[in-house]
Amino acid sequence: MTLSATDPTAKIGLTLSCQPLKPLTLQGNKGLSRKSATPGNASHYYSFTRLETKGQLEIDGKKIPVTGLSWFDHEFSTSALAENQEGWDWFCLQFDSGEELMLYRMRNPGNQTDPASSGTWIPVQGPSSSLQSSDFTITPIDTWKTTSGATYPSGWKISVPSLHLSGEVQPLLLDQELQLKRTAKIRYWEGACSFTGTQKGKPLAGRGYTELTGYASPIGQGMKE
Repeated sequence: MTLSATDPTAKIGLTLSCQPLKPLTLQGNKGLSRKSATPGNASHYYSFTRLETKGQLEIDGKKIPVTGLSWFDHEFSTSALAENQEGWDWFCLQFDSGEELMLYRMRNPGNQTDPASSGTWIPVQGPSSSLQSSDFTITPIDTWKTTSGATYPSGWKISVPSLHLSGEVQPLLLDQELQLKRTAKIRYWEGACSFTGTQKGKPLAGRGYTELTGYASPIGQGMKE
């Protein structure tokens, strides 16, 4: 898999070559990820959770070699949320021990967790395991307020008792808000994070990505200038 993006005006570019280290993961029920009890409110969703990645970053004509691990998601649907839902908190985590964890928390009014929230545990080898909303908790630690007035949770305690896993997710940078004025016309937070915690009493560390929607304005209402 090769990914490439360039902006000649800004004089920046990125080219990556990604090789899956694990088989494709089908999220939800064989790739169907339900988002609420409303019929049809679901997505088709699959992931490559660990890809060996190498490539080149170009800034002002200077070419910089880069290497690392990537996570590739593809999710598509005809509806994003049920009428009573306000947004979602999504996490993908790659652990240094070789496993991965995806958590998808759908939010109802009052910041309540929708029962359709779900997750997936991907071991070093073997089949993945599905998680239900009752299998995990995500608790915000702090908040961060943008200059435009939106307030996002910032830092989270995560617990998955069935996996004997718990720890903290922290953003690597507070300001990772995206403002899509020309396309989707929404504003949301999406950025790189770190994880520190334990599993079965042993230290566990990793890195990941977090997506937070519905905090600046409900999905579907567009951006407030």
